[in-house]
Amino acid sequence: MTLHRSGCVDYRFASQLFVLTGLFFVVWGHAIFAPYWQDDFLFLVEARDARISGMSVFDQLVNLPEAGYWRPLGVQAYWRLLEGVFGGNVLVTHAFGVFLHLLSAVLVGCLCATFLVAIGRRDISKKGGLYGGFLYSIHPAHFVAVVWVAAANSTLSIIFSVLTLIALLISMVQGRGWKIWNILMPVFFALALLTRESVAVLPALGVILYLIVKPKRVSRALAVSALVSIAVLFLWLLTRQSMVGDVGEEYSPVLGLNVFRNIAGLFAFTIGIPREAVRFVVEQHSMAALLWALASSVFYVSVFALLARAGRNAVGREKSGLLMLFFLVGCAIYVILAWNCYGYYVSLSLVAYALFAALALSQGIRPAAVLGVAVLGSVLSLYVNYALPYPSLIGRANWAEDQLREINELLGTHAREVERRGLDVHVENRHKFFAIGPSGIAYTLGIRADKIRVRHDQDIARTDRFVLVVPDSGHAYLADSFPAFLSDTD
Repeated sequence: MTLHRSGCVDYRFASQLFVLTGLFFVVWGHAIFAPYWQDDFLFLVEARDARISGMSVFDQLVNLPEAGYWRPLGVQAYWRLLEGVFGGNVLVTHAFGVFLHLLSAVLVGCLCATFLVAIGRRDISKKGGLYGGFLYSIHPAHFVAVVWVAAANSTLSIIFSVLTLIALLISMVQGRGWKIWNILMPVFFALALLTRESVAVLPALGVILYLIVKPKRVSRALAVSALVSIAVLFLWLLTRQSMVGDVGEEYSPVLGLNVFRNIAGLFAFTIGIPREAVRFVVEQHSMAALLWALASSVFYVSVFALLARAGRNAVGREKSGLLMLFFLVGCAIYVILAWNCYGYYVSLSLVAYALFAALALSQGIRPAAVLGVAVLGSVLSLYVNYALPYPSLIGRANWAEDQLREINELLGTHAREVERRGLDVHVENRHKFFAIGPSGIAYTLGIRADKIRVRHDQDIARTDRFVLVVPDSGHAYLADSFPAFLSDTD
């Protein structure tokens, strides 16, 4: 490949970087305009109430309510930033989420480049990092983590996890003596643990990278950094045990048929099948959803086939086997969950995909075909999501946005009176309303969430409280405006 240079500028690389960055925004630009839904409102209200009460971010982090998880950096601190600095603006918040995903992809690219240098392929490290980072960035498994703000802790965990692995690789090849990366490795690992608990597998992933790189010797500095990182893990485990309560039933570890279902789901997400396609096939027996799933998978199976062909000689059996082990270890913790299974559960595992692609695409193959097929597969897999009706995630989110807009028109000017008297919300479709919840109404009206009671019965009695009805179809309305609705209780 001929490189056109002027001084230190590699114009071919710069042009490729420019084009691939543009394609990144083609794939993910639509996510900026997604609405809030479900847990977003819960975290927004929590952050707003903490700010109004004068509670500092640090005080909030050390006085967390007991929950099924402990993610002070990935949840509490992050939402204080979104609510306090960005004012909870939904457009700015989603734009920031897309930026974080771009940052995670850049860091994966840096990891790929560092990996290639560590195995003695400095000559292809720059373009390998570019290709690996880009393929990682556009994989459709990231969909929920990018469009749902409440799942951004996954992106944050990838950022700190990849920084941990970069520090490890640099420490392997830097030789003797203490360097900044030896100090940073346990620091990054600690930050990753505070964003999401699934990154506890990082020491195992580090061992796999060590087996691939096979450094000539382990420096004393690296050995100390590794021991400190293990100590950080044990300290985190002890602290977490005192901070968390019972996890939800759907997140409980179970050994049963759920294991096979989760393995099938994680495999489907890896080959580009959208989670919503699976939902519509299983729940509604939709032939269109089945065709969507098959078409999306064809593109990504093709990508994997092209990479396998390119990497047959470039990567070798041993490295390929260890990278496959990296992938499996990265998502193994999710296999035993009782019920829920999301695409971003393979986010850490896909780092192995990026590493393999970086090595395979940098030798003996034109990358344009692989990159082009991946882009087409991602666009097909992702863009259909935005047009889906209920019960899809985006369909429910759009419904919630419409309902909250109507609720604000009904009650926004009377918010203080609503907070004084209280609000009963009668819900016809629980699953739909879960996208709003009491927190959604509380955040929209600027009132306390504990002033809102959700009712699922159909009988509405006379009360001093405001009474809001959220129907299955149509807009929300105040029951007092419809006397006929109260005829049974008059």
